[in-house]
Amino acid sequence: HAFNSSLALLYGLVVTGTMWDPNGAAPTRVTEPVLQPQGANLVANGDFDEGVQGWTTEVFGTPPSEGYAMHLGGELHLRAQVNNPEEPYDLKFSQSVNLQANQTYLLSMRARSAEPRTVRLLVALNAAPYTTYGQILNRYSETDPITLTPDMVTYETVFRTTVADPIAQLAVQFGDSLAEVVIDDISLTTTDRAVTVPGELAGQAPPTTTPDPT
Repeated sequence: HAFNSSLALLYGLVVTGTMWDPNGAAPTRVTEPVLQPQGANLVANGDFDEGVQGWTTEVFGTPPSEGYAMHLGGELHLRAQVNNPEEPYDLKFSQSVNLQANQTYLLSMRARSAEPRTVRLLVALNAAPYTTYGQILNRYSETDPITLTPDMVTYETVFRTTVADPIAQLAVQFGDSLAEVVIDDISLTTTDRAVTVPGELAGQAPPTTTPDPT
């Protein structure tokens, strides 16, 4: 794995034009371009128009899970190669966001998968006890995460904070399955909408053709 990862790093440096000349002068750090403003969206590069800049892919576990994030066709592709389905948080694609106290937020994303699988998008304290401030939940169950379909669907939730956290972690946890996830348009904005109730449609059958966008 170390050998493969080393080659991947070298190939990446070559194709992005950031490879240094080992026989030349000491390399200087390449200045990363400034991310474009997202308006009311607190998520940097939430539309992935600027690739994966501003985001971090994290792997954890013993033995460690493995996976990757790839920008393709204006969308984000996430795939687990080695995972523990019981600990989906071992594979995360994340960034920090600034949450204010006593504020209501709308969290949303568009996502699909070629085969049915679950995935999680949440905002949480990035340290023990890892308190979850808000996450997209299944409207048809109080305990299950959302299940993706081959259709690109908008999933969203509304949550309210009680404390401020300037470095809260917004994370896509994709270690549930080895099936590829395609994600776009992640957004976190303030709202005056009512807070989402988990399982509010429990007992009703989910739509089979055009999924409910919320």
